[in-house]
Amino acid sequence: MDDLGVETGYGRWAASYDDGDNPLIRLEHDCLAMLRWGAPQRVLDVATGTGRHALAFGLEGADVLGLDASGQMLAVAEAKRARHGLSNVRFARAPIDAPLPVQATAFDLAICALALCHVQRLSEAVAFIAAAVRPGGHVVLTDLHPVAVSEGLVTLFEEDGQTHAIRTVAHTLEAYVGALASSGMEVVAVEERTLGDGLTTRPTNLPPGVRADWESLPFCLVVHGRKP
Repeated sequence: MDDLGVETGYGRWAASYDDGDNPLIRLEHDCLAMLRWGAPQRVLDVATGTGRHALAFGLEGADVLGLDASGQMLAVAEAKRARHGLSNVRFARAPIDAPLPVQATAFDLAICALALCHVQRLSEAVAFIAAAVRPGGHVVLTDLHPVAVSEGLVTLFEEDGQTHAIRTVAHTLEAYVGALASSGMEVVAVEERTLGDGLTTRPTNLPPGVRADWESLPFCLVVHGRKP
């Protein structure tokens, strides 16, 4: 199996990213349903991908900016935005591990979904995200659970009948929580879901040697912070 760089991997995955049933996205949705952040009017979606969260908040009436490093992912997101006719949503190209091209404290909510497992400097990336949120605002981080990554369950996608891996970094749960705390956020919730929560049968692409009790393997992580 190859090990693709993040921009290359997501560029190749973009056309089919929204196809089929992704158990990680399903578990993430369940976790997010447990959180409360009011009705944000200004939302920043960091690593927006094909615009899943950006468009959902846009449909609720929020003004949304979605950022992503992949031009191919953004092209899919923009096509979806145009189909919905959402003038309150816009997209721009930007990496997530560098200062973001936004005004400080400009947003009520910033979300970064299923992406921080691809950055080496986690605390730095989270600090850039947190800086964009006003006092009283919220930051939500979702990701492939660090325990799953440590077991070899990296980000995978199918293309032309072949499975490809995207370079994935094994952080720790404590690192996610600590990154929010060190950026001035109060951590108000940590939600976790297991692989068994998302699958009813043993998956066919588990790495060799993954633990026998795979159903209890932590698979989805969501950390929610609020800026005092």
